[in-house]
Amino acid sequence: MIRRIALLLTAFALLVAACGGGDDAVDTTTAAVATAQRIEQVSAQEAAALLADAPDGLVVLDVRTLDEFSGGHIADATMLDFYAAEFQDRLAGLDR
Repeated sequence: MIRRIALLLTAFALLVAACGGGDDAVDTTTAAVATAQRIEQVSAQEAAALLADAPDGLVVLDVRTLDEFSGGHIADATMLDFYAAEFQDRLAGLDR
C-alpha cells in the first residue's frame, strides 16, 4: 500500500516539476500514476486530494535535481536526484 502511494506521489512530483511547480499549472494537467500492476492517468486535483488527506507513512519522492527541487517542491518531499551517481544505491536504501 505504501509503495503504491509513494509511486503515485512520485508521479505527482514529476508532474509538478514539468509544470514549473506553480499551483496554477497543477490545476490544468494530469499525472501518470503507477500502481502495483498498471499505470493510469489521474487529474492533478485527484493527486492533490491524496496529498490533502495523506495516509500515515506517506512518502513523496522527488527525483529532480537539487536546483529544480530548490526552485519549489511539495512540502516534506524527499529529494533524490535521478542524475546523481549514487541514485540507484540511495533508491535501494529507501524503506519500501
